[in-house]
Amino acid sequence: MLLRYKKIIFLLPPKTGSSSFVKMLKDNGFEFEMVKTQLHPFLSEIIKYYKIEDISEYKIYQLCRNPFDRMVSSFYFQKKIIKDKKRYREFIDLSFDDFIKLITDNVDLLSNNIDSFCKNVFNDSKFSTRHLPSAYGIRFYIPQTKWVNENVDVTYLKIEDLNKDLSILQNILDTNKKLILPKINSNHVDISYNEMYSNKNIEMMKQVYSEDFLKLNYFTKPK
Repeated sequence: MLLRYKKIIFLLPPKTGSSSFVKMLKDNGFEFEMVKTQLHPFLSEIIKYYKIEDISEYKIYQLCRNPFDRMVSSFYFQKKIIKDKKRYREFIDLSFDDFIKLITDNVDLLSNNIDSFCKNVFNDSKFSTRHLPSAYGIRFYIPQTKWVNENVDVTYLKIEDLNKDLSILQNILDTNKKLILPKINSNHVDISYNEMYSNKNIEMMKQVYSEDFLKLNYFTKPK
């Protein structure tokens, strides 16, 4: 998301409250631009798309979320957005434990071999091309720290903090408008997220998403 007149870029990884964030800014009349070819672009994609010559002129912010919560949200939402339930029945029928193992075993492939990731996870090497520009949610599983793929300073905005205090964002946007973060794409599950994790898949998450836990300053055990 580019706010050109304020020289601000917001990076919005999927399953971090990004849809709610975009709606909030739109509802409050903020003028912004979005990359049409990719719903959740990396910083380098934004720079290329808008032909930004001096990124140092911009302030970079990124939404982030507890990796444990993000993965639970991805588990439910991925199954929801798949339209051909019959074709991907094997994936849709996965338990949460099996889902975590499948994703963590293959997430490294997303850096240079998306087709192999899709083949291993969805049994369809072209899964990511069947629903562009969202790529059917493939970026749900990429570590959040990968969005800043340029040598720049970034300020991380935890969605958990924004849910409690939007004055953080008011200061960034230099506005007195009363901001309210709507609830969009919530899972509405009765079970608490921490109850879904076994000790084994906690360790898998800690290993694969270690940089997210460390750099974004999240606890390595579900609350």
